[in-house]
Amino acid sequence: MIEVLVVTGLSGAGRSHAASVLEDVGWFVVDNLPPKMILPLTKMMQQPGSVTKRLAAVIDIRSQQYFQDLDTVLKKLKKKGINWRMIFVEASDDELVKRYEKVRRPHPLQSDGGGILEAVQAERELTDVLSKCADAVIDTTGLSIHDFSRKIISSLGKTSKRELSIHITSFGFKHGVPIDAEFMVDMRWLPNPFWQEELRELNGLDEKVSQYVLNSLGAKQFLDAFLNTTVATFDGFLHENKPNLTIAFGCTGGKHRSVAMAQAFAEAIRERGYKVSVTNRDVGKE
Repeated sequence: MIEVLVVTGLSGAGRSHAASVLEDVGWFVVDNLPPKMILPLTKMMQQPGSVTKRLAAVIDIRSQQYFQDLDTVLKKLKKKGINWRMIFVEASDDELVKRYEKVRRPHPLQSDGGGILEAVQAERELTDVLSKCADAVIDTTGLSIHDFSRKIISSLGKTSKRELSIHITSFGFKHGVPIDAEFMVDMRWLPNPFWQEELRELNGLDEKVSQYVLNSLGAKQFLDAFLNTTVATFDGFLHENKPNLTIAFGCTGGKHRSVAMAQAFAEAIRERGYKVSVTNRDVGKE
């Protein structure tokens, strides 16, 4: 079953940010979409093989004709048995005026010689009917972008709960540290397989190297402790609107210890049901 979400509201109130949040939780988002285009898009979504099931149409309504188009389209969706909802974003007049003064751009309804406040009030009157029929009205006055994001997710219900995407990478300190990691772990306290002649030309993806590293003194205890520590932060990262998390394991060259530990950690995270991707940045650079 497909779903349609209409996102509309006052200019400057946060429609663009709402679109970004919806993309992050798996919605197919089309910005500034003429209402009449919703119907052909839903038809496309119903075609065999289509993996898109949730459409978010961000609509900027500035004329009476668009009101009429949207009302007609929503009635047709209902007749076709397609579920739709509407989110309306707004803010106080003072807040919207401040935002437009800050970016030094004219309001879309601001005519020659007209002020920002008059344009804001005209748009509020024009969109009043939509705010009254919306399933959720979000006032962004005084909200941080993180609080705004949480309100959007909350308005969608459990089916659009944001999930954490975890990326694990190994690296070699001699090649430079990654700059985008939330957690960076130095594995140079473990014995280096490089000094074992039979392991030197292998890397942490090879079973012999992996076993050598994981069976080293303290390795498994560290892995368990670090796993518990990082998992304890996951809900907090989501709450703070950080759904993408990078964890980096480093050793001297990024070939043996860091690779083995990154692979073992990724497997342990997967076993707990999290979405995980792995890269070994410096393997092959030696």
